[in-house]
Amino acid sequence: MKENSKKILIVEDDEALLKAVVQKLKIKGYDIFMARSVSEADNIFKSEKIDALWLDHYLVGKESGLDLVVKIREGKNNSNIPIFVVTNSSSNEKMRSYLKLGVKKYYIKVSVSLAQVIADIEDVI
Repeated sequence: MKENSKKILIVEDDEALLKAVVQKLKIKGYDIFMARSVSEADNIFKSEKIDALWLDHYLVGKESGLDLVVKIREGKNNSNIPIFVVTNSSSNEKMRSYLKLGVKKYYIKVSVSLAQVIADIEDVI
């Protein structure tokens, strides 16, 4: 891994998708961190300066991706991190809630390709 590579945190509970995303991003030379819950993501944020966040709404545990975004935006260290929500939730209400909190993009999994999300992340980091 390159010493100055960008760090991307993937917070996703779908194991197959998580593996596919990690594989694609590692090939491109990014330093990848993985979490399946808000608490796991919190621990990573405490020890790492993350450059971008790939986030699912539905996660392991009681907290959702929206809970994590609220924590991030209220924090000091990573409050301006670009966040890309990639979820199965097509709820307009959820989408508006995320966009109000300043996420870069909100994608519905079945309507977007992995390549498109990665390209959009690369555009901002």
